[in-house]
Formats: sequence, C-alpha cells, structure tokens
Amino acid sequence: MDGAISALLPTILKCAVPADDMSILISSTELGEYNRERIALLNIAKKVRQHELESLFKKTDEEVIEQLGRFHPALYCQIENYVRNFDWVPVSHHVQPLNLNLAIAGVRKTFSDNNFSVELKNLLNGPGEISRARQKLLKKYKFSRAELNILEYLRGINISNDGRKAAMSRAILWSYPLFQAIADRVGMDVISLRQLNYRQMGDYLMNEKSRPRLKKVINERFGYYYCLLSRGKIVDGSGDKARKFVDKFLGLGHEEVKEVKGAVAYRGKVKGRVRVIKMEYQAQNLLEGEILVSSMTDPDMVPAMKRAAAIVTDEGGLICHAAIVAREMKKPCVIATKIATKIFKDGDMVEVDAEKGIVRKI
Repeated sequence: MDGAISALLPTILKCAVPADDMSILISSTELGEYNRERIALLNIAKKVRQHELESLFKKTDEEVIEQLGRFHPALYCQIENYVRNFDWVPVSHHVQPLNLNLAIAGVRKTFSDNNFSVELKNLLNGPGEISRARQKLLKKYKFSRAELNILEYLRGINISNDGRKAAMSRAILWSYPLFQAIADRVGMDVISLRQLNYRQMGDYLMNEKSRPRLKKVINERFGYYYCLLSRGKIVDGSGDKARKFVDKFLGLGHEEVKEVKGAVAYRGKVKGRVRVIKMEYQAQNLLEGEILVSSMTDPDMVPAMKRAAAIVTDEGGLICHAAIVAREMKKPCVIATKIATKIFKDGDMVEVDAEKGIVRKI
C-alpha cells in the first residue's frame, strides 16, 4: 500500500512536492506511543542526574533497586510506573517484556549520550514544530480541498502505523501465557511453537500422530520461510524449496548481483560496511558508520539507525518508518530495493548513492 501511494501521489497532486515537505505534511502533530515511552525514560535519566545518582547506576541491578527503594522511593516509583506503562515496548515476535532490569539498563545507556537532554527537548517540542511547519507548507502550496483530503488520509495512515505496531506488541505480550501453556503441554519451547500457524498448533496439540511431520515443518522454518499474499490467498513455504521459489520470484539467478535499485527517501552519498539486520536483537551489533540493511525498520531499530551512516531497506514507500526517520535524522536512505538483504552480507563494502537510488558493492 505504501509503495502504491508513493507511485500515485504525483498523479494526484497538481504540483510536485519534495519528499522532505511531504514528510512534514503527513506527519502526526501529536506524540506517538513510542515517543511517549522514550520521553518517560529520558525523564527518569534527567531525575537521576538532578539527584547526582549516576554513580549509583554503575553498581549491580540488585544494588540499584535496593538503594532506590530505601533512599529514593519517589524515583523508584517513577521507574516502576515506566515499566508498568510500557512493558510491551521491547516485545516483538519473541517475547521479552520490559522489567526493572531492562529499565535500569536503558537509563545506563541514556547516560552514554551526553546530549540526552537535547533529545528530550526535541521530542517534547517536536509536535509543535511540525504543526507550525505544516501550516507554512499548506499556505505555500495552496492545495485544493480534494488534495487536502488526500493528505489528511495519508496522515491518518501514518499515525495509525505507530498505533498498529504498539497494538501488535501488546497482543504478543498478552497472548504469551496461552502459548506457554500449549508449549508446556506438548513439551516444546515457545519460540519453536510459534513457527506454526494456529491450525497447525491445534493439530499438534490434539493429534500426536501429526507431531513428527510438524516438527519437520518447524525445523525447516527455522532455516527458511516465506509467507505470500497472492490473489487474496495466503501461500507459504519453508526449507530449500521455499528458498528456490523466493529466488525465482525475486528474479535472482546464479549470476552475482553487485547492485540494487530502489527509491530515494533522503538524498546523500556515502560509503561503508554493511550490517544486515533481519531480527530486532541484531540491531545492537551495528557499529557507528556502518550501512544498515534490513527488510524494513521499526521503532526498536531507532538507536541503530542513529549510528548508521545510511539506511537501505527491501520494502517501504513514502510513509514507511525508514523513510520518515531517515528524513528526521538527515541520513541517506534508499527504500524498496526488494532484494538488498539477499544480495548484501555483513562486512560488504558498499556505496549508497541516495541521489540515484542505487546501492552497489565496491
């Protein structure tokens, strides 16, 4: 849908609108849920610094929790409330809810950035600044009523994306006890169980004869898996056959591919080593100045995106997460390459030409 919107916009709007201006026009003028979480964490770090307690956070988690509870109950309650309100934030396809230990680790990490107070100020002032910039652009372009309706529709999609991802994280967290109960009953870990769809889970639970076959499915899906919506039907596959199908579907032959093409989300030209991120936890491996290559990005990847010299994705369009964040960070970004994560591997030296939308090995 995002890609279709990007393709249709030039035919819908009477005047050409640069990507930077379009990003402002369709941005939310309210704080999203992930920004609220970040603000809550930064406020904790601010309070710790105000009370000159940074040295305390160099101790073990147990010592930090014990001393905060005894001598700084208000700050301890603030951290507890943060955990209670945002326990769903770190949750992705593998459940790891926020807890006191992760919150303390988050505060420690915040101190490594001496400009966290600037980040807090920017987050708090962001909605107002976007609102003012948006009003200026609306006066500049003098859109028709029909065009304004389209822009408002796109802005609604942009806002709902943040809420949709938050809802998914909450759903995964809240459904975890059910999956754990099923896994315990059949003697399996939850991560393996979640490789199955709901029909296969039911079959595994109720029919012992199906288990050898479904165990093979699980092992194959750990190796390779695809899921495709085709003509209103969901088609999936796993293992070597799936890998060959995807290569054929994407037009990948046996010849070596040295460059990919995509859409420019933010202009620029840089060189660097590739860091492929296929799962959120891999984002912590990205080093300063590396090129982030991923199928798509989400709020969990923002710290890694800050360290990256450029951002390259398989998917996306004008209002995707990678495009919006890249414009905010002013980092070269090429989206919708379709195959970047299959062509490049960790350590490859590449040039990201985000003027032409080309990423090539060098």
